[in-house]
Amino acid sequence: MSRRYTCDDEVDVQAVLNYRRQSTTGWSIHNILLVIAPFLISFQDFSGGLLSLAQLFLDAFLANDFSGIVGNLPKLGLSILAMSFDVLFMAQHYILYRDRKDPDRDERRPILSEGDET
Repeated sequence: MSRRYTCDDEVDVQAVLNYRRQSTTGWSIHNILLVIAPFLISFQDFSGGLLSLAQLFLDAFLANDFSGIVGNLPKLGLSILAMSFDVLFMAQHYILYRDRKDPDRDERRPILSEGDET
């Protein structure tokens, strides 16, 4: 039985890779954040999940039937899953591994060592 590759697989792998390296060096947080100005940050991916969740609640409120929230489980699940991974990535990037650098990606280290020149 074959297994399909999904976007969640990529997100899971990136979260685990960041944890193993204890660094987010080489990974761009801008996939999740869209920086407009130095102090104005728009949470691009996070806001998508939040607005999707808000739409579910607003539709249920206007219809006066809150069973519609759990009636659309894929939308509810995807918005909660997207926001939870966004919070995880923001925590990894800005709190947990804030000042850590990946030793394999030291930009001051020469590409070739003394004996490698040909």
